[in-house]
Amino acid sequence: MMKIARTSKYTSDFSNHIFSGEAMYRKNWIRYCTRPLGKGNVKVGFYCVRHKVRAPETTLYFITVLPGWQGFGIGQELMRDLQAQCPNPRIILNVAKTNKLAIKFYQELGFKIEDREALKGEGIKMALEW
Repeated sequence: MMKIARTSKYTSDFSNHIFSGEAMYRKNWIRYCTRPLGKGNVKVGFYCVRHKVRAPETTLYFITVLPGWQGFGIGQELMRDLQAQCPNPRIILNVAKTNKLAIKFYQELGFKIEDREALKGEGIKMALEW
């Protein structure tokens, strides 16, 4: 997972123990996607979330796919998995204003912009509700 996280400047903070600790896996806050390669499977993408208890929403902290595996629907697969196992009817996230591909990706999945001045003015807060 760390190898995948290091491939993007947007997920490099995943190495912080807060996000990559064993408890995150036990709570299903970190989930990953694998693909067959050689005699086994390789992890090609993952996401990290927090399902809130006091607010009916889930925060998506990170989602990333290895560069060689991008463009094959893995990001969409991860997002479908998140929505399917999400206990809340709302997913929120912040995305850097400069990350135009990610903004388009989330909008194609139905996310709406809620705040254009998130992350101290450098990000956009987006939400998906169902």
